[in-house]
Amino acid sequence: MTTSTYRIVAPPTGNIHVEDHGTHLVLLLAGDVGAALRDEASVALARASVADVPVAFDATHLHTIDPTGVAFLWQTAEVVAEQGRRATLLNPPAHLVDELDTLRVSDLFTVVTD
Repeated sequence: MTTSTYRIVAPPTGNIHVEDHGTHLVLLLAGDVGAALRDEASVALARASVADVPVAFDATHLHTIDPTGVAFLWQTAEVVAEQGRRATLLNPPAHLVDELDTLRVSDLFTVVTD
């Protein structure tokens, strides 16, 4: 008898959406951001890297973020900084700010809270 192993992969419970407002680019982070959103993160990073406008991460609706999601924020902010622009982080949850501080990369972001 042959035994098969099945891996059930849950659909992502979050998203990364890019909004181009002409004068600035907003990367909306919602739900749970992490490895399951790798393709969306790649698209967002590509868009941010070619945009010649300020970039903002809107974390208002972010619930959780795993190390892959944090790496996406970090990498995108570095690319933007290399181009002489600064990334803005809107309404980040405290756990995200703590993580960025722990990694010593919070200086890549201007944090704005409502």
